Amino acid sequence: MGRGGRPGRGDGQGRRRRSGDLFALGAACTISSFGDAGRPGPDIGILLELAARGRLAAEVGWRGSWERAGDAFRALLAREVVGKAVLDVRAS
Repeated sequence: MGRGGRPGRGDGQGRRRRSGDLFALGAACTISSFGDAGRPGPDIGILLELAARGRLAAEVGWRGSWERAGDAFRALLAREVVGKAVLDVRAS
């Protein structure tokens, strides 16, 4: 955890990782969501930059209509999806 109980970008040993580092020695780091999608943190910018440069792959293993969200959820729970599930939302 970083300052103020917020997730940090350290390696768990008090050392900061450089932006763009995909791998580093030390404790594993994770990105967690706590449901506050209204104020994305600086880490999302790092992820988007890595994806744009082709250094981070966001594999999509399931894609379908928003109306099939239940199917996507069941497939994820059953571990039938490798990667992310994407729900398409169409404007009416």
